[in-house]
Amino acid sequence: MKIRQIENLSDLERMSLIDMSYSRLDTYEMCPSKYFYTYIQKEDRVFGAAASMGNVLHEVLEDTVGDPLDYDHMIDLMHKHRDKYDPDHLIDDKLMTAGRDMIGEFVDRHRDDYFDVIGKEKEFEVIIGSARIRGYIDLIVRDPDKIHVVDYKSGRWEVSAKDTPKNLQVGIYALATSLMFPDEPIYAELYYLRSGRRKGHLFTPADMEEVYEVVLEKVNKIIDDRNFTATNERRPCTFCDFAKPENPICKTGLARLRR
Repeated sequence: MKIRQIENLSDLERMSLIDMSYSRLDTYEMCPSKYFYTYIQKEDRVFGAAASMGNVLHEVLEDTVGDPLDYDHMIDLMHKHRDKYDPDHLIDDKLMTAGRDMIGEFVDRHRDDYFDVIGKEKEFEVIIGSARIRGYIDLIVRDPDKIHVVDYKSGRWEVSAKDTPKNLQVGIYALATSLMFPDEPIYAELYYLRSGRRKGHLFTPADMEEVYEVVLEKVNKIIDDRNFTATNERRPCTFCDFAKPENPICKTGLARLRR
């Protein structure tokens, strides 16, 4: 595993790096055409109400976790951050109720818990191959026997518990955290706010090596791609900005939806 530090690269090597993230890798896996339109052609994207609510909840937790949790204060913050992320008030009453419920249940679960917070919205940068992998980790806390990495999820869809050790997002976060704390065990988890389920894995050095190799393979695949062909699956097209009839940037996706 040859993870390099940005400060040890020459100016030419730095200039040749491509920006990458878990979201970019995931988008490419979903549909190479969507990756092309999003990150290469840089078409405008539409962020829906659910994504805006996710941002609001992340801000509330960033502001409060580590301090005594106060439900009323957190709800006040939710409304404050809604104005920031949802100026057009696309978040409807049903979604606001769901947000209040998630906050209330989070407070009930952790009212008496102590979080030894190391970092919140912790920025990281990892050099793998020709890619600079960047991102933000929602929460890093110190447990008595390990470093604990948390990524909050506010959506309904969940990774299965058996697939969590192979989940690339928690793997990348664990790998990045291991560079910050090289001599500490790293446990990384996805925290689903709707259900309260927490799905994580204690990453071994062998796990870290596998994450590195998977990321390197995916990065090289993107670099070598010259066509960015649309996925053969119909489902990704149903929620893709670029296949919508009112703005059909991706003709393949639009045709697939019309079948």
